[in-house]
Amino acid sequence: KILEGIKNDQGIISTLAKLALENISHADLFVEFLFNEYSKEQQTTETKLCILYVIDLLVKSDPSRVYINLLFNNIT
Repeated sequence: KILEGIKNDQGIISTLAKLALENISHADLFVEFLFNEYSKEQQTTETKLCILYVIDLLVKSDPSRVYINLLFNNIT
């Protein structure tokens, strides 16, 4: 229910990505959270799109490539 009702807003997306990057030591938990939220059947299309935008921004903004590696491992 954490992401329930989140609107597809650039400020929210940027903030979530920034928090994730600032707390890279917990990247595994953040990636698990994103995948769990995305795969919920009752999740709205708008919230799923917001999650995808957060993932996109993480991939583009992660110089250490930690998130890229974790995301790739969850996809394959």
